[in-house]
Amino acid sequence: EFQIDGGSGCVAPGVDTVNDGTYPLGRVLYIYVSKEKLASSPALKAFVDYYLSDQGIASVTAVQYIALPDADLQASRSTWESESAS
Repeated sequence: EFQIDGGSGCVAPGVDTVNDGTYPLGRVLYIYVSKEKLASSPALKAFVDYYLSDQGIASVTAVQYIALPDADLQASRSTWESESAS
């Protein structure tokens, strides 16, 4: 297992160390959706719907990315539902 020393000793990558910020190479992957493009592209809404779905999250973990913690995922889904409906 590959460990990184971010200045406080070596830390191994993993769900807990990435989510709590102690693994120094972990980072959040953001996507930004333009409301203008969303209004003109049904495919964009379908993509983000899939990206935030259980199936989309399973795809993320299948390639060994680390999914957002459940509370953050639910907050993202709620924000997307309210923003994409307007």
